[in-house]
Amino acid sequence: MIATLLLSVAVSLITISVLNAMLIQTRVGKKEVVVNSIDRLLVELRNYVTEDTSPRAGAPGSPPGSWKLPGDTCNCWALKTGITHNGKFFLPAKFVGNPHNATLTYQVTLGPNGTRRVNASFDMDP
Repeated sequence: MIATLLLSVAVSLITISVLNAMLIQTRVGKKEVVVNSIDRLLVELRNYVTEDTSPRAGAPGSPPGSWKLPGDTCNCWALKTGITHNGKFFLPAKFVGNPHNATLTYQVTLGPNGTRRVNASFDMDP
């Protein structure tokens, strides 16, 4: 009887450990998706930055609003300040709808030297 009790406790502990490992793996997988999505967004936004301030045709933001991210609901220049941009386009499709309802947004602010800074935000249902 004691051996059965000890075996039951051991099996319970192993089961709990396996379940915790699976839960941790799921969380790590979701965090990896978040990091990769934000990285893709930032890489794409770097394409919209230029040091050339002359108003040449085709330069990023010349005319303002000419370079837009796909799926951005503001329908404005990807680096426009003062609004919240939608970066959901960079999320894997399985995270956009149910059951996750994930969102990826970003805001652009001007730094002290006039440089643009991007703050990305991710949200997802558990």
